Amino acid sequence: MVLEYAETNKIEEAERWMVGVNYWLDPRSVIKVGYEDTDVVEGPDDTRFAVQFSYGF
Repeated sequence: MVLEYAETNKIEEAERWMVGVNYWLDPRSVIKVGYEDTDVVEGPDDTRFAVQFSYGF
């Protein structure tokens, strides 16, 4: 399980947190699921859900 929190003031002031889970099918392949929520002080907030499959060869 992965958990991350960040604050930034580069372009716009924002707070971001994300959580994710990695499920290893075998030593060379993984399924990753993640959710990210960004709260922007001025402007629309951003919410993302991602699923990724990775295979090493």
